[in-house]
Amino acid sequence: MERHFLVGRGIAHSKSPAMYNALYDRLGLDWRYDLEDVGSEQDAKRLIEAGGWLSANATTPYKQLAARCAQVKAASVQLAGGANLLIARNGAVVGLNTDGRGCVRHIQRAGHGLEGARVVVCGTGPTSLAIFLAAAQAGADRVALIGRDRDRTKAVLEGFVARWKELAYATVELSSPDSGERSFREAFEACSFVFGTYETSTNEIAGATVVVDATPLGMQPGDPLPFAEELLGGQELVYDVVYGHGGSRLLDAAEQAGCAVLDGRGMVVAQAVENARVVIDAHGVDAGMDWDEMFQLMERAALFA
Repeated sequence: MERHFLVGRGIAHSKSPAMYNALYDRLGLDWRYDLEDVGSEQDAKRLIEAGGWLSANATTPYKQLAARCAQVKAASVQLAGGANLLIARNGAVVGLNTDGRGCVRHIQRAGHGLEGARVVVCGTGPTSLAIFLAAAQAGADRVALIGRDRDRTKAVLEGFVARWKELAYATVELSSPDSGERSFREAFEACSFVFGTYETSTNEIAGATVVVDATPLGMQPGDPLPFAEELLGGQELVYDVVYGHGGSRLLDAAEQAGCAVLDGRGMVVAQAVENARVVIDAHGVDAGMDWDEMFQLMERAALFA
């Protein structure tokens, strides 16, 4: 039996085993997906480097470790600074980041297009940066990175954009794998990038088409909003990557202000679909299922449907 797993800390609640094992069973694969709840980075590193697995997913707080363990890093990893998917292939560990793709695919599946949109991404960690990239590739005209500290947010965005420019022009340009989306270079050239803090970016937040909160706020029921509640109301969609305890104050306030809202459950499923498609393709498996069929199967297995 081939091994796949999720490594993280405090992940007993994870729906990943249910989702992936349901898919593997449907495809008739002798694969098994497990949780590895690991208390230290040293132990997580030892687990990854021990091998004996086909794929490994990484979640908080080990995404940056996973990126360091990857011998081959996709552009998504190099830009986000973290990997959530490792694949053992031809003797090498390949690292990818599907967080952004998962978020955007969920947004699109819910009927919200990003073409021409003004998108605000709250947070400066790997998940925020992955969503920043994916939003630009999905057609956003302007993407803002908003954080608590101005200097840190400025430094993060400047480093991100400099690296993106380097990668965009260092290789032969390839079209996007998804019809209607921008290529890596097209997204860099077509989208405007800005930064700010929650206090200095009130007009940016209030005027956004889509706001995505990719901060840890909302993980606990009493967590505050990342920005002032009165800025809500003009957005088409407010998205919180957090899920698990029945909503967040941000989504409650956004819904009351008349915005459409989505939580991170759909992102978890969409990200799992993205991961599964990469893994089965890398190992020569003919799934015989399209993206939406996989989503529905994995969503039911997670009891999100």
